[in-house]
Amino acid sequence: MTLLDFAEGDIVEITIVGHRGHYHRLMDLGFIPGERVVIRRKLSNNALLVEIKGCDIALSPDIACLIQVEKV
Repeated sequence: MTLLDFAEGDIVEITIVGHRGHYHRLMDLGFIPGERVVIRRKLSNNALLVEIKGCDIALSPDIACLIQVEKV
């Protein structure tokens, strides 16, 4: 499942980060397998506001679908 499949307030753990061009940028932001992510807000355009390592980061739906996660 991807980040888009979860609701606001869910805590998930990253299992796989996709490799379509944004891999290194996501890794630099802390999106690494094993890291926990809190879904802070889902916007009407399917964009997400997530918290990772104490920082809030906005992700477009195109980027969020590259991050495979499982619920904690």
